[in-house]
Amino acid sequence: MTTLNKLTLTLVLVLIATSSACTLLFATRPKACITVVLMDDLGNPVPNQEVGMVTFHHHVPGPELGKNIYKEFNGITGKDGSVTLHGEGVNPKFLCAMSYRNDFYLSYGETFTFKKVKLGRWEPWNPTVAVVVRPILNPIPMYHKWVETKIPRVNEQFGFDLSIGDWVAPAGNGKTADILFKMLEILPMTQKKDKWGHMRSSYDFRFEVTFPNKGDGIQQFIERDIASTETLTMPRFAPTEKYSEKLELREYIDEKGYRRDMMREDMNYFIRVRTVLDKDGKVKSALYGKIPGGIEFRPYGDVRFRYYLNPTPNDTNMEYDQKRNLIPPDKPANRAKTRPKKTNS
Repeated sequence: MTTLNKLTLTLVLVLIATSSACTLLFATRPKACITVVLMDDLGNPVPNQEVGMVTFHHHVPGPELGKNIYKEFNGITGKDGSVTLHGEGVNPKFLCAMSYRNDFYLSYGETFTFKKVKLGRWEPWNPTVAVVVRPILNPIPMYHKWVETKIPRVNEQFGFDLSIGDWVAPAGNGKTADILFKMLEILPMTQKKDKWGHMRSSYDFRFEVTFPNKGDGIQQFIERDIASTETLTMPRFAPTEKYSEKLELREYIDEKGYRRDMMREDMNYFIRVRTVLDKDGKVKSALYGKIPGGIEFRPYGDVRFRYYLNPTPNDTNMEYDQKRNLIPPDKPANRAKTRPKKTNS
């Protein structure tokens, strides 16, 4: 293992499915060639930087099925951020990634899969693979929290204070309702026996996300969340337009008895709260934030999400400084949880 970071190479073990059988397919390892173009997320080339491509090399027999050996082939990018890498391997998958730098967010790179072997080399020969990395530019203190809570009561609306990280009083200690949550019981949870005598559940629940102020809203952003505090998995700036005033999620049992939901693993959200409009209906002041990984709920059960909220009005910067969480305790590793206070029904 050379300069490619260990986390990247650990991911290779998942991304590249290999076995000793691969070695038997070729008398020699086919040659491979890839041109890697290294760019930052602002569109600028990253010159004079080591990048590498990693692939399965061979299998070593041993206890517990032995182990797979991976090999990397490195090069230095030129002024235009590109470098042509040469290597070999018996598996068609090659992971291209930047070597670790502490002034960049962790990057898992891009995997390229060759189509076939012809005359001892992988085809297509010398494809171009774009690898986008994100430099650490302007991390700022933000309100940040991992929330695991329960809706206080079904079929009622409750406000959540993002600056406090709790339900608005009397359900919690919050003072300002930034987001309004409501769990709707469309079809109550019931159980009955089918014709074979098996117990079957049925239910249909909706989860509504709305906002108290005109101009507030939520906007979807599709990108798989890696769930790491070392990555910047969403754009570094929140959009200023196209926010929706309502989001509805659903979980239910379909007619065949299968549980269905509208929650996606690659769903993320930008949010705009505490909006003040001018006399022409344009945004005069607002706070911007993000909810990576989406919002998860269960009927009668937990509501889970994590969020970041920029405290400066009209600042769309979403680059969080992990050492300056505005919600105590100021420790990024401490994933605070909140539970609603008991209220009278």
